[in-house]
Amino acid sequence: MLRQLISSFNSKLVENLVPSRRKHAASARVSIAPHATGVRGADPALGRTISAETVDLSRSGIAFTVPTIRISDRYLVGQGHRLNVEIDLPQGRVRMEVVGRRYEKVGIDLSVERFEIGAEIVAMAKSDRLVYEEFIKYGDRQDRRKPAVSLGLEADR
Repeated sequence: MLRQLISSFNSKLVENLVPSRRKHAASARVSIAPHATGVRGADPALGRTISAETVDLSRSGIAFTVPTIRISDRYLVGQGHRLNVEIDLPQGRVRMEVVGRRYEKVGIDLSVERFEIGAEIVAMAKSDRLVYEEFIKYGDRQDRRKPAVSLGLEADR
């Protein structure tokens, strides 16, 4: 009995500490964000975009797959490179700034080699954050809040 109570408590604690993830495949675009300290010469990676597909989304980060691990000579993960990511969700396009934290090569053979990148969200506009978190919570369901049922009383008219 005590063991079940402790196990239940631990699972609830973990649910609250670890952000919930929503598996979702959405098209996305990834580009290198310009340096906050100013323009750094003629950086060939700036302005170039690669197509991506999301794997899962959470309040604090995203995972997505890309066909290459770098844009020009700049790696997408490491060295503190910030990335601009645009995700096409059912409710609309969401833009965010992320930092790649890990990557892994995925794919069956070299002809379809892809990389899965896990990234931490570091900046997002409030309006984008609202759309994004609503999607994580409800998915693409249209019936987020059910209307109150009318009892057919005259006060309802």
